[in-house]
Amino acid sequence: MFLNFPNYKIFNILKMKKLTIILSLVAAFAATAYAQDEAILSHYLFNPTLINPGATGFSENHNVFAHFRNGWTGFPDAPKTYAISYNGPMNNNLGLGAMVFSENIAQLNRIRGQLSYSFRYKLGDDFKMGIGLSTQIQQTRLLSQTNNTLLNVNDLVVQRMMDGVKTFDASIGVFGSLSDKFYFGVSLPGLVSARLSKVAGSKADSNTVFSTFQIIAGYKYVLGDITLEPVLMVGQVRTAPFQADLSLRASFLNEVFMAGLVYKAYDKGAVGVLLGTKFNGFRLIYSYDYSLQKFQEYNSGGHEFTVGYEFSRSDKKFDRQKKYRN
Repeated sequence: MFLNFPNYKIFNILKMKKLTIILSLVAAFAATAYAQDEAILSHYLFNPTLINPGATGFSENHNVFAHFRNGWTGFPDAPKTYAISYNGPMNNNLGLGAMVFSENIAQLNRIRGQLSYSFRYKLGDDFKMGIGLSTQIQQTRLLSQTNNTLLNVNDLVVQRMMDGVKTFDASIGVFGSLSDKFYFGVSLPGLVSARLSKVAGSKADSNTVFSTFQIIAGYKYVLGDITLEPVLMVGQVRTAPFQADLSLRASFLNEVFMAGLVYKAYDKGAVGVLLGTKFNGFRLIYSYDYSLQKFQEYNSGGHEFTVGYEFSRSDKKFDRQKKYRN
């Protein structure tokens, strides 16, 4: 049976609206992939090197982390983010870290390799600080579009994106603590944004050096076996909206059990809960966030998992006299 004219018109309108929504979401995916490099993982409370190279090796212990985030769960082609990182002290003053980051978002794939270095020193018995630098190389690639009839695969821009676009970047940061209770950090991400391979028709990033920043501050209130830790993080990352996260974390019996609440202030914002545990150097952390925007109706929120392992720095030192002793 053929559709009559009014129904056919309504059908076309609905079809166009659906296509518009899909294209808008793809554009949002692309903007998110480009704009939120340093802020896409929210477990920086436990691994501050995610947003600040100055925290590299700051804890005096070696730390290995594996992160996974599934955003907009249940929505087709929703973003999935993976990261594996290490950071630790090389000697009394030098910290070294490395991270591999991968993200799949709609038809885009992004892989980033990063090295971070920090110089650590003390200003008195209670105050210590780290100044760090991170360098990274990133490749953004459009997945195969040979079966996409809406896209001209012979287009030069599409072809180069399918081959992968590489960029180089660097960040600096300062991280400090007072009496192991109050801590703060200031970082400037995306200082270079220089293309190693250019896409035809694209323009270089016009951001100035100080147009992006991230600031974090927290305090640990020790109340017997319970520690309360309020944390504030504010920042501007490239073209993303201004970000402000306020969290409150409670830990019991030296982090054997952890729980927390998070509020993310942007547009209508988002709220989240956090649970975690630590035993024999292992950490297991889970968080769930629920957006207060209307788009939340089309997905079931974001889930994030972190597995970490911390081991002590060796106290053994190389004895040069022993090497040459007869």
